[in-house]
Amino acid sequence: PADGVRLEAMQVFADGDAARALQMLAEASKLDSQNERVRLDAAEVMLSLNELDEVGRLLESLSTQTAGEARALQLMARLQFARQAAGGDDEASLIAAVTASPKDQAARLNLANLRVAQQRYQEAMDELLEMMQRDKTWQDGIARKTMLNVFNLLGGNGELVTAYRRKMAATLN
Repeated sequence: PADGVRLEAMQVFADGDAARALQMLAEASKLDSQNERVRLDAAEVMLSLNELDEVGRLLESLSTQTAGEARALQLMARLQFARQAAGGDDEASLIAAVTASPKDQAARLNLANLRVAQQRYQEAMDELLEMMQRDKTWQDGIARKTMLNVFNLLGGNGELVTAYRRKMAATLN
């Protein structure tokens, strides 16, 4: 029964009602408190609501087996990017900072992290490429390392990753 409610909740979430989806996932959890799929879904919904501490607790509560699955690893990576972006400037402030000073690598990195947290991967990778073009060694190559983390977050393959792997290789060589 919990899986039916869980799947319905994720459809509600896909339709844009995160709060209602979260309520439904709480109901599913009451039906089966050991269902880790419910916890993964709740973590995804809470990420969209920027409830980072609760997402961390949910992900830490997963069994070792579930924590090693691709979806859990992706949620953990998204949480890491969201935490890096949290407490920083909002997007408008970061865009203004980059526009005013295109060489501001720190603002550009914060903007990229924010966009990854918002699942705007292409825009984030464009910022990271720009950083590499300006100074590929800045902060021990953080732009390249962040780009590799985005590739991992996206599953390491697919058209977008392949295209940006090529762009990154051209930039670094």
